[in-house]
Amino acid sequence: MQRFEILDWYHLKEHLYNVSGSLRRLAKAEDWLWQGNVEQAVVLFAGCKFKRAINFLAYLRNHRHRMPEYGYLQKQGLTIGSGGALNRRLSRLVVASRFLALSGISPMLLKF
Repeated sequence: MQRFEILDWYHLKEHLYNVSGSLRRLAKAEDWLWQGNVEQAVVLFAGCKFKRAINFLAYLRNHRHRMPEYGYLQKQGLTIGSGGALNRRLSRLVVASRFLALSGISPMLLKF
């Protein structure tokens, strides 16, 4: 049985959106990456002079061998990352924290 390691989709998106800049460009890059087309995503940021974009290009080049067609894998029922469950849990914690703060209870008293 052959093992194929993939880069966590949510981790990849986190790196992408840390680049900042044009939301249109970020959305297009996300579409290309979702389809497994890393080269097209690289083209979108080629020539950018901002440090975050340069770092993201290096990240893509270093990890491209671990970036499959995420959409296909998801359709096959395979896990593309751990971030979904984690993001939902963190969202609930943020909401609970804000509610407690509004109630006058310190969120620091919570044990996570």
